[in-house]
Amino acid sequence: MHRLLPRSLIALGAMLVPALLAAPGDGHAQNGLEPIRTPFPMIDAEMHVGPITGIATDPDGTLVVTGSTDKSIRLFDGQDGRFIQKYVLPLGDGLIGAITALALSPDSERILAATVSFDTSDRFDEGSLYLIDVASGETLGRIRQLPGAPTQIRFAPDGNRFAMAFGARGFELRSDKGKRLLQDIAQPVAALAISDSLLVTLSDRAVVRLFDLRGAKPQELEPIRIRDAGLPFSAALSPDGKNLAVGYADRGFVDVLDLDSRRKRRLTPSAASLTEGNLALVAWTDGDSPRLVAGGTVQTEGHENVIVSWDADLDGAPTPLAVSTDAITGLVPAGSEGIAYASADPSWGRIERAADGGLRLAAQRTGERLDFRELPSRGFAVSSDGQRVQFSDADPASPVLRFDLATLELEAGPAADPGLIEPDEAKLGKLLKEWRYRTAPKLGGRRLSLPPGERVLSANLASDGRSVVLGTDFRLRLYEASGQEIASRRLTSAAWAVAVVPDRPLVVAALGDGTIRWYSLRPDLPLAELASLFVTNGDRRWVAWTADSLFAHSDFGGQELVGYQQNGTAKAPTGTWLGLEQTYRLFHDPEAVSSVLVDEGRWSEILARERVDELFARLTLPDLVVQGWCALREMPKEVATRGLARPAASTTVVAEAGETCSTLRDGETPAGGIPLPAGTQAIRLRLLVEDQGGGLGVVDTIVDGRNLGRVDPAEASRAGDGKVRVERVIPLAGRAISVSFRAYDGAGVFTATSPIRFLAPAEPAADDGRQVLHVVSVGIDAYGGRVNPLRYAVADARTFAESLREVAPSTYDMVEPTVLYDQDATREGVVQALQELAGRVRPADAVMIYLAGHGVTDQNGRYVFVTSNVTSAEPSRLAEEGIDHETLLKLLSDLAASNVFVLLDTCYAGAFDLKGPADFANESGYFVLTASTSLQEALDSYDQKNGVFAFAVHQGLMGAAAAGEDEIDALQLGVFVRRTVPKLAAERNHRQSAVFKAAGGDFKEFPVAQGRRGD
Repeated sequence: MHRLLPRSLIALGAMLVPALLAAPGDGHAQNGLEPIRTPFPMIDAEMHVGPITGIATDPDGTLVVTGSTDKSIRLFDGQDGRFIQKYVLPLGDGLIGAITALALSPDSERILAATVSFDTSDRFDEGSLYLIDVASGETLGRIRQLPGAPTQIRFAPDGNRFAMAFGARGFELRSDKGKRLLQDIAQPVAALAISDSLLVTLSDRAVVRLFDLRGAKPQELEPIRIRDAGLPFSAALSPDGKNLAVGYADRGFVDVLDLDSRRKRRLTPSAASLTEGNLALVAWTDGDSPRLVAGGTVQTEGHENVIVSWDADLDGAPTPLAVSTDAITGLVPAGSEGIAYASADPSWGRIERAADGGLRLAAQRTGERLDFRELPSRGFAVSSDGQRVQFSDADPASPVLRFDLATLELEAGPAADPGLIEPDEAKLGKLLKEWRYRTAPKLGGRRLSLPPGERVLSANLASDGRSVVLGTDFRLRLYEASGQEIASRRLTSAAWAVAVVPDRPLVVAALGDGTIRWYSLRPDLPLAELASLFVTNGDRRWVAWTADSLFAHSDFGGQELVGYQQNGTAKAPTGTWLGLEQTYRLFHDPEAVSSVLVDEGRWSEILARERVDELFARLTLPDLVVQGWCALREMPKEVATRGLARPAASTTVVAEAGETCSTLRDGETPAGGIPLPAGTQAIRLRLLVEDQGGGLGVVDTIVDGRNLGRVDPAEASRAGDGKVRVERVIPLAGRAISVSFRAYDGAGVFTATSPIRFLAPAEPAADDGRQVLHVVSVGIDAYGGRVNPLRYAVADARTFAESLREVAPSTYDMVEPTVLYDQDATREGVVQALQELAGRVRPADAVMIYLAGHGVTDQNGRYVFVTSNVTSAEPSRLAEEGIDHETLLKLLSDLAASNVFVLLDTCYAGAFDLKGPADFANESGYFVLTASTSLQEALDSYDQKNGVFAFAVHQGLMGAAAAGEDEIDALQLGVFVRRTVPKLAAERNHRQSAVFKAAGGDFKEFPVAQGRRGD
């Protein structure tokens, strides 16, 4: 479906970098030798959330590197679009750190990336050039105080030289070691191109300068002036070096200049179905018959931006291919006959020739952000207290979304809410005139003069009519109705919609990075950011966070979408990234997020950001290195019977009988994945862990987002140097898998290795192909000693097991139950049952575990299930004699099943914190569903048969969670129960909440029941 957007919204795209560098920098120059060390919040949704400003590929088109205004560089697999790695350079307020241009060395080992410098002067457009090692991500060097932030960087094909264009400040040619070979900063350079023998630059007046690079020093040749031209934006030399293609920022044609005859040939899209626009970007394909490709803001009548291609002879009608909904911002060769493009959507793709001679998208990666362009015309509304906000994506097929910060609920296609208020355009229009997409609006009869390139995109009038908030390309601006500016706030992306909250000193803004943000309008805290929300546009995962880093997230992930980047130093620029999921134990606090707007007295405290600053000040994470791996032709017997852990007896990776082994240099992980030899049934990996001074907690093995192994360093093998060696055997089951390791420090923050992708051999796995649904049902009523007995825990557990036996989906060949009730459900009994299950379960199986009984949280907020052997009510004894968080997770992590669902039907006698089970979900990667029930509520039950939680689970399994589908999956069941439990409890005049989390990064919605209704 097409996004119907006016051209005014995409016209800036083709001039993206020049507009970026023209942005005002008042008060934001970081004059000094060191970057700011304050951690900066960043969205990390694998794909960019800001327009892409640069793209590069390796010669084969197997790797794609992109840079963006969102201040990140990202590496992708050019064949399938898979995200591989992120790089972040020193950043700061506003646009400091935004990527203005990049290039990939021909050997694919180094990235050259240009940014707006952290130590820039008040001119604001000085730049830095960084050299990045692709494999390690380390910043190898920096060239600072360039004449400007480069708008284009081009490597010569042999990799020995590179050229940079600086717009109004000319160009430079340097060696691959950084030595300046040629510079001219007197004449503007709008575009450049380079071959091994020739450097070409174009001025803003379309004057072509040629430099012969074959001698000891570059020699300038006679220039060429292109007549009747526009404003050059890009240039490309044909593979044979005979023709120069030029694209213009203000023209819908491409000029091809024969460098021998100096004659020009003008090419136009010619298709009647294309709208007016520019073809600012040009590139040639490689190969024997190179094609010319162009793109920019030219669109189809359906408002899709196109790539246009001409055959090698440049005769005949060009071929268009629709690829994006915003301006094309980059074109580079990719492989022998392919082209890679980038857009401001943001998106990128690899284009190949189709079998019919046309073009086809061979790979594409689009962004996960919501597109808020033209949001006011679709409806942007807030409640009178600012807690509820309604918004939508620009795609007409997308539903309206409503988020309630108080309840932390996101609804798609919600019913009408009369309590939501949209900005009053008519009232605003009486005071603010000539403002939309303008740089000089009139407010209260007074002409406002914004800096060049800063357009007003949105506006809203306060309910008292005394102030106006403007959202621009780069700022929020607060004015008195008379036109006097009160405050302004620098943004990293455009403010497409703003709404002033009627009854609170708040304004809510929808930004170009896909976030909804709440800002203070208190006189003492004008435009201070209090809270933010990011929602993905596909599966609608969300994360909400406060200014002091506390966060909440959706049922099925979201905590992986945001984190903090701390700069390195000027001499060691590689910074530190800390995702919210890494800080889960410390910062996950839904209650604090839901109440952030309520208590205005705490706003100053929240804005102090002390929590995250203190964490980074003491942060010293363990060092992790994957030493190597071995391919196993059969699963070792001791692993098959006792789980996935193995003692690491040797100090190096040593091949055993029937194994093929390989080491990894310096822990380096191959970008494209590791092909495994035929017959591989499992892999064995060796990890080296070293405490760097912050303490060393548990070490986890994460396979496809699931925790498949937890090791306590105290039980692991240690070398003489004190380093911990961990070894894991992982079943392959005939599929490709992604493996990483996590190690926690003493404070509960983890660090992780980059994922290693193992590519399974083509032959099927050596098993019988059967899938088993394993059901473990534990219920305890009969407690002894000072622990209060329960009435319905056994009945709840039995109902669960019987329900699954009755409605198990046909996906599974059999259901295998394990039941432990009352005296059988001791700590020893439950541990033994789960250990035995680890010896039977296979990767293709699914496991459902139901624990019904008493539960507590220990002094660290960690969950403890109270087994029937516990007789003391002392908190310390409960944790020692029951099954605590660490024990339960270690037992479950030894299960080889890809799909595990844990249901905790917890009754408590004292305080119980639902953060504990949520932590468990985050660390395990499993589906976790839990409810907190007081002792009295448990004794009352719901229907004299089962408690509220068990009744809701039974309803869901028997069909109520099906939503009309043939099968009920784990996600549907979890969401249904979470929403149903409070309603059922209210019917019995009780308050009871439920928490559901599916925290795995690659969660699978595996089936748990037939989709039919029952009693």
